[in-house]
Amino acid sequence: MFIGGEARGRLYNELTIAEYGNVDARLGLGYNAGQHNARFTLTGGRFWLDDVKTRDAAGATFDYRYLASKQDQINVGLNGSRNKFLPDALKVNNYDFYQASLGWLHGAADGRGAAGLTLLGGTELETAGRVDGDKPFIGLRVNLQYAFADGIGGFLLAGAQRGKYSEVNPLFGYKREDTLYDATFGFSWIIAKGWSLRPQAQYTYNRSNSALYEYDRTDVSMNVRLDL
Repeated sequence: MFIGGEARGRLYNELTIAEYGNVDARLGLGYNAGQHNARFTLTGGRFWLDDVKTRDAAGATFDYRYLASKQDQINVGLNGSRNKFLPDALKVNNYDFYQASLGWLHGAADGRGAAGLTLLGGTELETAGRVDGDKPFIGLRVNLQYAFADGIGGFLLAGAQRGKYSEVNPLFGYKREDTLYDATFGFSWIIAKGWSLRPQAQYTYNRSNSALYEYDRTDVSMNVRLDL
């Protein structure tokens, strides 16, 4: 059994309306036997926007890993959650989220490097009359890792996800379609037992057939992590 949690937030000097924070908790069970590794996790969290309680989420995940060879691992994931918006004006956006994924991870360079590829798909099911309806989606993710020296490694994560809503939006007169691209590059440095630093840069671009939902964002951060 394992218990975990995470708290994140962002503050701005002037644009306080964009400040946010969220707290997540996890409780799970794991099983490991030879080539097989399985984990079932219950999750829950709350999201705040501009100091206002905005959304609650509760769900469960199941992950299964199979060591096919000394260098190859097959990953299967299932994920489901219920997402409820708390302000009355936003409750129409409530939805249930379901996702399945299938991935492959290959080790290289005598274990110092790894490359992974994951195909995922799922849907958001509206539960309170969201005007855009449900949102089926499909995506692909790539993961590259390499250890340059003991305690120092680099990583690159990139992916694309395309979703098309099921209903014609009465405001636009057509069905909304979004394609989300993201890439994250960074390093991990173990500075002491249990402590690590992770500087990283992330770029996100959302392309949509509605200009209202198009955006791009660049984020540079320094993360400090403690593993107990």
